[in-house]
Amino acid sequence: MAKNLNLKVLAEGVETEDQLFFLRAHNCDELQGYYFSKPLSANAFSERARRGLLLRADLQTSTRAMCWAKVQLAREALGYSARNISITLEVFLLSDKRLIDQLLIARADNTQKISEIVAKLESQSNSPEEKQLLAALKDARTLYVGSYVRALHLLVDEKQLEAARAILVQETTPAFFKYHNVWNEFVRLQMERIGRDELP
Repeated sequence: MAKNLNLKVLAEGVETEDQLFFLRAHNCDELQGYYFSKPLSANAFSERARRGLLLRADLQTSTRAMCWAKVQLAREALGYSARNISITLEVFLLSDKRLIDQLLIARADNTQKISEIVAKLESQSNSPEEKQLLAALKDARTLYVGSYVRALHLLVDEKQLEAARAILVQETTPAFFKYHNVWNEFVRLQMERIGRDELP
């Protein structure tokens, strides 16, 4: 509402990194609180200002931390995704329905964790570049997941091994690389921001 009225928004009482991420993701203009500094006397404030240690340095540190947290989340999602492709390949090698069912449960759990990570990154991302990459990521993920779900359905439910293999080779593998490339682009963006202290 404040943005619609062309007002600046100041958040007081920021104490945690999660609060910082939330407020930054919602375009809060100014932040203050214990996360940045305890209250300072006039003399201490003047000394920090003289030494150039005011909020810009604190914001750069918090921005680095925020970008690094996004990198960690992206790497976590990539780990789950790598496990899922491994599970898919294992399913192609197994014939024991009980083992296949256990693997498919693990795959579904990993897929849910990736969805949660993507949602968390969306809530923490506010730059147009981040939003564009996350939209591309979701599109690439939809194609990738859809293709391996179709391949698994043909293999497990329809018992059509050759048709399942064809989808895995012709659709899933290229979709996997495209999907992971978008994750890598998102990580690259965050690493560049860490390196140049860009405030999103």
